[in-house]
Amino acid sequence: MSNTINIGGMMDNWDECISLWSASLSRGGIKSKRTSEEYKRYLIEFLNRPGLQSDPGLVTEARVTEYCFSVDHKGLMPSRGLISMRIASLKNFYKFAVMLGMISNNPCIGIQRPQVSKTSPKYLDSHHIDKLLSILPKSHAGLRDRAIIMLILTTGLTRSQVLNIKVVDFSIGTKIILESVTQKGDVVHRYIPKVILETINIALKVKGLSFTKMQFDDLLFDIAPKSFTLNLSRYAKMADLKWVNTHVLRHTWARLMTNNNAVIDQYAENLVQHASDVFKSYKMAA
Repeated sequence: MSNTINIGGMMDNWDECISLWSASLSRGGIKSKRTSEEYKRYLIEFLNRPGLQSDPGLVTEARVTEYCFSVDHKGLMPSRGLISMRIASLKNFYKFAVMLGMISNNPCIGIQRPQVSKTSPKYLDSHHIDKLLSILPKSHAGLRDRAIIMLILTTGLTRSQVLNIKVVDFSIGTKIILESVTQKGDVVHRYIPKVILETINIALKVKGLSFTKMQFDDLLFDIAPKSFTLNLSRYAKMADLKWVNTHVLRHTWARLMTNNNAVIDQYAENLVQHASDVFKSYKMAA
């Protein structure tokens, strides 16, 4: 099949139309890969409904509306976000089908997406941070997870960015600089307070490691992203902070950094001061 789409010609094969639409999403029609995959999934769900398998062109606005507002796969009423995604998916596909001459009108054009209410992002205050850090165990895993949490709180890095940090990414001199790569592929250098480096060193020391004993390409933290998420969820529940996740940690950093009075060194020192007595004893022994 040619990769060139002939807009002026008529197509008589819906399978080919769907294939071309999917390819257009993958080639950048939709920026997010996750959104692209969800668009495809909702289209498949819709076309598998009775009466549409043989001819997707038999669609009507009523059929689209009925699907978009139908219960989800768990039998629950759909959220506003889910309804909006379904409508966006089908509207995008049938717009593409109109462009290829498969159908004369987009049946979704008159369907409005519901307004999704925006909520303010949650964040941790000093009391929350105290509760979360004090619940972490004194084991290697607990000290490692503490270092990860504190790195996110002081840099705003994503979970993936932190867990992919290698020894070579650190430049330790008068100032400690961490090199990281954004999701767009941009290289960013971040200042790391000394107390955060001490926290990392403590976690490494408990395992018998140090920066000097590790290879440049060694990962700093020996934990998979999903495992860390599960650990953080468990700590949050133990601290009666069930709503805490890595996004909340990053929101906390963003909120503090937008405060004109927020100084990252003092903020990092405060994090260490909020640590448990057990952690303080480890810090003194390191």
